[in-house]
Amino acid sequence: MSPIPGPRSKKLLKKLRAVECAQITYADKYFPLFIESASGASVTDADGNRFLDLTSFFAVSGLGHGAPVVRKAAEAAFARGWHAMGDVHPHAVKVEAAEAIVSVLPKPLGQVFLSANGSDAVETALKAARKG
Repeated sequence: MSPIPGPRSKKLLKKLRAVECAQITYADKYFPLFIESASGASVTDADGNRFLDLTSFFAVSGLGHGAPVVRKAAEAAFARGWHAMGDVHPHAVKVEAAEAIVSVLPKPLGQVFLSANGSDAVETALKAARKG
């Protein structure tokens, strides 16, 4: 086990500081450690130190890093096409996803809006409330 952050993480931070605004990635004498790989609940940093991930990376990895079920679903989706212009030329997957979501909603909520992030969702909700 190397010190934390180790020499590779320190070198990566120095390189990152040269190309990224310094206010973006938090750094002090213990941070950051740069992630090299992750599997399940284990995370290995660039210096080979292994950690138990108790944060689930801000809960976005609720099934663990590299979960086989997620990987299989992603590969199946990628096989059907990488991208579609959702509001111009939508993919059939958009219909399937919207139907799946609506099927578990209470009856008064029979429509969805798919967005890329939370701020898009809030903006759309405000627009819909104003027009409604």
